[in-house]
Amino acid sequence: MGRRVNTTCVRQKRDVAVFFDRLARNYEETHGHSDRLLRHRLNLIRELACLREDALILEIGCGKAGHLLSLVGGRRQGIGIDISSAMIREASETAGLSGSRGPVSFRVDEGEYLATIADSSIDLAFCVGSFEHFLDQKAALSSAYRVLKRQARFVCLTPNGASVYYRWVSPFLRLPARHLSTDAFVTAAQAGKLLTQAGFEGQKFGYWSFIPKGDMPAAVGSVLQVLDVIGRLVLAPFFRGGLYFVGIKP
Repeated sequence: MGRRVNTTCVRQKRDVAVFFDRLARNYEETHGHSDRLLRHRLNLIRELACLREDALILEIGCGKAGHLLSLVGGRRQGIGIDISSAMIREASETAGLSGSRGPVSFRVDEGEYLATIADSSIDLAFCVGSFEHFLDQKAALSSAYRVLKRQARFVCLTPNGASVYYRWVSPFLRLPARHLSTDAFVTAAQAGKLLTQAGFEGQKFGYWSFIPKGDMPAAVGSVLQVLDVIGRLVLAPFFRGGLYFVGIKP
C-alpha cells in the first residue's frame, strides 16, 4: 500500500476509548450535510437489514446513537454499546432529549466481546464507521455471530479499503484524518473471509457513497465526489469511498 494514512497514534484499546471520550461532547458530522448523510445511511441499513416490526436491534460502536434512535420505535427495541463511556453518556442524553420512540438502553462494552449481550438474543446487529476501529475484527464478528438469533443479520458500513482515497490520495498528500493508527480498512474480499471464519452465510457486499470531506481540502472532496459518481456508473470499486457487507447467521 505504500505510505499510510496520517492518523492519531494509539497503542492499546484504552487509547481508543480516550480518543472517542475527547470527541464525545462536541462530536458532529464533518463529512457533509448531517441530516442528508444520516438519511443515506439509514436507507441503506433498512434495505439490507429486512427488519421485523418487533426486532431487538444492537448497534456496535454506537457513538451518539443517531442511527439506532432512528431505527427503534413501535415494538422495536434497541441496545447501543460503545467502548467510550463519554459517548454512552452523550447517547443517553440524546435519547432523553429526543423522546426516543422505543425502548433503548446503552452500555459501555467492547465490540470485540459484547460481554453485556446475551447469546442468541439479537435480531439485527449493525455498525456504521466503527468496524475499522476494532483492534480484533475477527473477534468482533465472532461475537456478533454469538449474540444473533438464527437467520438474523449483521450489517456493516465502513470505509472501503480498496478505495483510491485510502490507498493513494490521502497517504500521498499526508492529509490528517480522524482515524487511528490501528485502524484497518477492509476490502470486500477481506470482509468475506472474516464473515466466513465467523460462520456467517448469505453474504452480500456492495459500495456506498462515503466521501470523508472533513479530512481533506474542498477541492479534493469535489474530485472524489465526481469519482464516486463515475464509480457507481461503471461499477469501479476503487472510486467508491464506502463498503458495506452483510452476513446471516444460519
